[in-house]
Amino acid sequence: MKRLCVGLLLFLAATLSACQPKPVPPLVKECPTAPASLPRDLYTHDWAGTEWWYYTGHLKDDAGKTYGFELTFFRFRGDPEKIKSPLAKGLVGYMAHLSVTEEDAVRYRSDMLAGVEGRLAGAAPDRYRVFVGIDLMVEPDKGYVFHGEGGVVHKGGGLGNYYISNPRMKASGTLTLDGRSVPVSGMAWFDREFGYMGMTPVNGWDWFSLQLDDRTEYMIYRIRRDENGYVPESKACRIDADGHEECVAMCDCDFEVLSRWKSVKTGGVYPASWHIKIPKFGLDATIIPTVPEQEFSAGLPYWEGSCTVLGQPANGKAYIELVGYARPPMAK
Repeated sequence: MKRLCVGLLLFLAATLSACQPKPVPPLVKECPTAPASLPRDLYTHDWAGTEWWYYTGHLKDDAGKTYGFELTFFRFRGDPEKIKSPLAKGLVGYMAHLSVTEEDAVRYRSDMLAGVEGRLAGAAPDRYRVFVGIDLMVEPDKGYVFHGEGGVVHKGGGLGNYYISNPRMKASGTLTLDGRSVPVSGMAWFDREFGYMGMTPVNGWDWFSLQLDDRTEYMIYRIRRDENGYVPESKACRIDADGHEECVAMCDCDFEVLSRWKSVKTGGVYPASWHIKIPKFGLDATIIPTVPEQEFSAGLPYWEGSCTVLGQPANGKAYIELVGYARPPMAK
C-alpha cells in the first residue's frame, strides 16, 4: 500500500491586505454525479467550496502511556457571486485544528491555526500535500471506503458532496510535550470530504468512529435538524474486515445517553457516555471517554475526544465528535 506523508509548517501568517488574489474557477454547486477517484481525490480541488482532511487516532509510547489525537485541515473559499470585494474574490482560507489527549495524565491540549493560501499555507492539486502544522506519517492498514454512491453522499435539500475514508491506518511519529520528544505509534482514522456544503440548516450533529479489535469499524452520524429529530440522511454504517460497507437508518439503532459532562469554559452540556445497539450488525456497546474534558473551545465549540468501546462483537477504541451543544462566547 502506498505510504502517505502529510507535512505541515507551524504558522500564523500574513494579513489579508498583504495577499494578492488569484483567478479561481466557479464553484460547482450541483450534487456530484461522477464517482470519487483515488489518488486524485486526496488532492485539493479549486472548484470546491469546502474541503477537509481529517485524522483522529490512538497512540502509545514506549512506556505504555496512551494518547488520543485529532488533526484536521480545512480549506475554504467564498462564493465569487456573493463577494463584492475584488481583493477577496481570489482568497482561499486554511485552518487546522490539533488536539492531544494524554490519557494517563488526564490532560487535554488543543490549538487552532489559520491563514490564507500562500507560502505558509496551502494544498497541492497534483499530489497529496496539505500544510499548516506538524508532521504525521500514516500508512493504510485497510482499503479506502467510498461512502454513499461511489463516494457521493447526499445531504438533503438537493445538496451532496464527496466523502471517502480510510478507517484503519497505521500511525507513527513523535509527540512533543512540555519540551519532551515522545516516540509514539498506533492507529488512525482518516476522513476526506470536499464539495459545496451549502447552508442546510442544522442544529448540530453526533459523529462516531469505532475501531474494534475484530478489525471491523463503525461510522455513525446523527445530524440534528432540531431538538425533535434527525435528518433522514443520518446513518450508521459497518465496515467489515474486508473493507465492505453496509449502512442502516437511524430508526434501526438504539442510543442511550448514560451520563453528561458540563464545560466550565463554555457552559455547554455534552453527552459523556453512551450505550449503542444496532441489532442488524450485532453491535451492543458502551462508549466511555478516556478523559472527560476534551472540548475544543476555540471558535465554534465542540467536543471531540478519544473513547473506549466495551461490548459486542468486540471491544475497541473510538473517537466522538459532538457539535451544537455549546455556543461561541460571543453568541452568549
